[in-house]
Amino acid sequence: MLPTPGSCWKTKGQVLPLLVIGLVILWVALAVSFSLGRDVLQRVQLQMVADLAAEEGASVLAESLNFMATTNLAMLSMGVAAFFGHGDVIATIREFQRTQDFVAQVAGAAALAKAESVALEHGAVAIPLNHLTGTALPSLMVARGYAGTIPVWLEDRLQPIDEREYGERFVRLLVRKSNPQRVDKYQQPAQMAVAEAAAEGQRILGEQIILPLPEPNYSASLVEIKCKLDGVLP
Repeated sequence: MLPTPGSCWKTKGQVLPLLVIGLVILWVALAVSFSLGRDVLQRVQLQMVADLAAEEGASVLAESLNFMATTNLAMLSMGVAAFFGHGDVIATIREFQRTQDFVAQVAGAAALAKAESVALEHGAVAIPLNHLTGTALPSLMVARGYAGTIPVWLEDRLQPIDEREYGERFVRLLVRKSNPQRVDKYQQPAQMAVAEAAAEGQRILGEQIILPLPEPNYSASLVEIKCKLDGVLP
């Protein structure tokens, strides 16, 4: 049988709506996939920034602890010299002690400042969770050791504090984008990431001097999140 006039046009007229619907579905699927992919990429990038900032902050603590170890060895050698009559080195030892005490006081704040600056350089804002979770600022947690009644070196004792049983040597960060998206009347961060890093290593100087003395070997490393985030994260 031959097709009647106009039957081909009717077939084309039936395919066209299906084609339009298919193109719309495909466009929506592509848009959703692109949006999800972009969100995942941004989340991964933000987590990388959080990890980097936390590790850089903890590196300040590690470098400070290595400084303590180096100056401990220097003071010990000077103390031996002073014992054999070189009394002029006592003043130098006292200067080392004052420098150690100063570093111990400012290391925690310097670690957070370093972490915040690194995050800012990568387009993010770092909020120290050390403040928000009720724990103390990161600290070297060292104590002055004594030779008899004479204060000498600094020891790595992880001295306990009120907020934490074994002290605080972690840099905890909550990182968000520096240009949060506008939602209704409020500025809401599009995404957030949490990171935690710590300064770890052997003791600066044992409670008893044992030869050979430990070399400075503290380093910063990422650790599993241990702080409680309930009530902190939105």
